[in-house]
Amino acid sequence: MNKDLEPANRHLRRRQQTRAALQAAMLSLVQEKGYEAVSIQDITDRADLGRGTFYIHFHDKEDLLWSMVEDAIRSTEQNALAEFGGVIPDQPEYYAFLYLFRHVQQHQQLYRVILGDKGSAQLVERIRNFLVQDQVNDIRQFNLYSNLPHPPEIVAQMIVGAVMNLAKWWLDHLDLYIAEQMAGILYETLCHQKPPVSAHLASSPTLGQ
Repeated sequence: MNKDLEPANRHLRRRQQTRAALQAAMLSLVQEKGYEAVSIQDITDRADLGRGTFYIHFHDKEDLLWSMVEDAIRSTEQNALAEFGGVIPDQPEYYAFLYLFRHVQQHQQLYRVILGDKGSAQLVERIRNFLVQDQVNDIRQFNLYSNLPHPPEIVAQMIVGAVMNLAKWWLDHLDLYIAEQMAGILYETLCHQKPPVSAHLASSPTLGQ
């Protein structure tokens, strides 16, 4: 390894470890006290770090929680690109739903905090707006939801609202439905088509009965 890179790599690892410690502290505190009751001092005390260190990484506690959402979304997007090699599959709406539900399942502790009663309404709205704009871009770029004769902005609001409400419910019923089933149900409801064959088999309602 290039010796000049070693200090930079150590610095990057320390930075990642510090961010992870602050994120973990935030999650546990919100679960215990609720978002509004958590202070920056609470977070740094729990992470055993100084207040100055917090402000090196984040502007405020919403920025900290949002960073966790961004990291989770980036990870999910990378997994999706790797699986399909950058090629858009048939019935892309179904796969968009599938990756959203897998994303929620893989990061369920985070979304229990965000979508639960102890979370931040302001952050939920920020996530909603982010997802709506992302959906609008995808609808226009890939001609999604062609069966819905409405402006992309309205369709995106419908999609995101349905996904977020279902995700909140699903987090309390993970033993009943898997991600493929949730995606298949939503796809059939909105697109009036059966999901891909393998997904359709997974979407059998027997687990939910």
